[in-house]
Parts: sequence; C-alpha cells; structure tokens
Amino acid sequence: MGFIKPIASIKRISVSVMLAPDLPLCAIGDEKRLMQTILNISGNAVKFTKEGHITLVASIMKADSLREFRTPEFHPTASDEHFYLKVQVKDTGCGVSPQDLPHVFTKFAHPQSGGNRGVNGSGLGLAICKRFVSLMGGHIWIDNEGTGRGCTATFVIKLGVCDNTNTYQQQLIMKCI
Repeated sequence: MGFIKPIASIKRISVSVMLAPDLPLCAIGDEKRLMQTILNISGNAVKFTKEGHITLVASIMKADSLREFRTPEFHPTASDEHFYLKVQVKDTGCGVSPQDLPHVFTKFAHPQSGGNRGVNGSGLGLAICKRFVSLMGGHIWIDNEGTGRGCTATFVIKLGVCDNTNTYQQQLIMKCI
C-alpha cells in the first residue's frame, strides 16, 4: 500500500490496512503476481474514489468458509500444506452500476454509466487481476454497495505453508501488503 498512500493523500482519501492476527509471517507463492493484484485493485479504489476512505483487509479464509465458494472455476480444499489468503479492498468511491458489474473483469471493458465516467484507463487492470488470481489457484469478485456508495473487491488465493521462516519466501504477505 506504500505506492497507493501518496496518491490517496493528494486526493485527501484515508487509507487503512488491517491484517488479521493469525496471518503467518511467511508463505510460499507468487510474490510479483500477488503484489500486482493488490496494486491494481488498490489503484482502482483510489482512481474511483473522490472522497472518503479505502480499507484493505487481509485474513486467512477459514476451512468452514471454503464451502461457500464453490463456483465452476474455484474449488478450494483444506490442507495442512496450504492455506487461502483473503484480501478485500473496500472503498467509498462511485461504485459500479448493475449493468456494468458483469463486465468488470472483461478486457478493455469501460463503464457505460455511473460516477466513473471521465476516468481514464486501459480496461486491462481487473482482467489481469482475474488471470493472476486464477493462476494462484484463487477466485476474485466485486460486491457493489450501489452507484455512488463504493464497492468491495475481494480475492482469495492459495499459498503454501512455510516450514522454515529463513527461506526466501518468508514474509511474502507482509511485503506485498
């Protein structure tokens, strides 16, 4: 979030990060894809928020919650060798109109309505996030609070459990968030 805070500060948007106390200090995973996903989603939150705040929450997805996410493309399973990291970015921005919501992860999609008109972008950010999250064994979605009321982007990815905190992968989560 270090890259996002200066831009948010200029726009007078507060940014907070909440890390669950049970997050491990280390994990095995794709640090670059995780970082890019967090930056793209957080960058969108800043881009589409004119005032208010942005909150990033990182936690471990509990085993009993995994059953809720049975979608055709996502089949999480509990294991001692991996865990699921859940990251949510909630903003008080312009939100996403109901007709645009099904298309937010489509390449080159641009909103057709709502308070996000006039905001430039390539239309690739969320499509890339979806691809990266899928490659990391996860799932991504957006919950809309309504046009003008913000939204929450959430993704869940599979990370390996470290058996040695002195490995290169240590502090993967902390470095990315």
